[in-house]
Amino acid sequence: MVSSWKQLMLVAIAVVCYTANAMSGHLHGVDMKEVLGANPVNTEVQDRLNNLTAGFASLIDKGASRGGLIVDISDVRSFKAKDGLLKIIEDIAPDFSWGRFTHRMFFHWGFQTDPRRVEVLAEAVFEATKSYEDGSERRERIWNAILGEQSRRNRAMEALVRVASRRTGGQTILRDREINAIAAILYDTHILGDYIEAKSDVQREPLVAIDLIVSDINHAVRIVEKQSRGDLQDRSKLRSLCREFRHRIRRESRRSSNDADRAEKVLSYMKRALPAILYESPRIRKSFDILQNKNNPQK
Repeated sequence: MVSSWKQLMLVAIAVVCYTANAMSGHLHGVDMKEVLGANPVNTEVQDRLNNLTAGFASLIDKGASRGGLIVDISDVRSFKAKDGLLKIIEDIAPDFSWGRFTHRMFFHWGFQTDPRRVEVLAEAVFEATKSYEDGSERRERIWNAILGEQSRRNRAMEALVRVASRRTGGQTILRDREINAIAAILYDTHILGDYIEAKSDVQREPLVAIDLIVSDINHAVRIVEKQSRGDLQDRSKLRSLCREFRHRIRRESRRSSNDADRAEKVLSYMKRALPAILYESPRIRKSFDILQNKNNPQK
């Protein structure tokens, strides 16, 4: 487990490092808070969430240049250019290029999703290595570096959730699996926001497919449901909410053939339905002061 001082350092570094190359970090943050359903008048919670959402924006969007790609944002030494992921890839395949694509070529490939399933990235890796006799081995080394970076950034996001979920003067009460689920939901919320604001295929194509995002969100909801079972005398309400959510979010994602519209429908539904599910989880509700939704969240 990351030490307390390192977690706090991580939050500070992530907030300072954020640069808005895509949707405004503020707008991403608004989306994340609405998906959680956190009490908007609880200033202590909102301060923690501001640090959390800015940190996520940094970890997803930061590091598009050769001099700034980060291997482990919790370690100040990793800001050195020699440690950057792009530098590692170029050492293996000097012809690697993200071509016409922006910073979204990296770190927008999904939280739990295998980056090799992102077509734009897979094509770029193949093109950079196909002329080598040992091209297959070079591709393997590149993918290992990418997967390692994904794992490190995911751990950093989980550390941000752990810090943000601490109530004043205490430790987090969330279980590790719950932290993982919240991190996945917030990450996916950011990517859906990127789809909505994308103004061209160049901005849209590097993003992980919406179907994979929906699968990732449903996986996170299953974790929340499973982790909460032992804390509830009556599990029927949570079970019903989760079952309806998994069905409806897939239906919402198929209501349009336009990716921006699909993302907007999915995100809008998440904002309506997810807070009710998270409210039913005692530890998540207490950690983020989630309000009870007295309306029907499935409408």
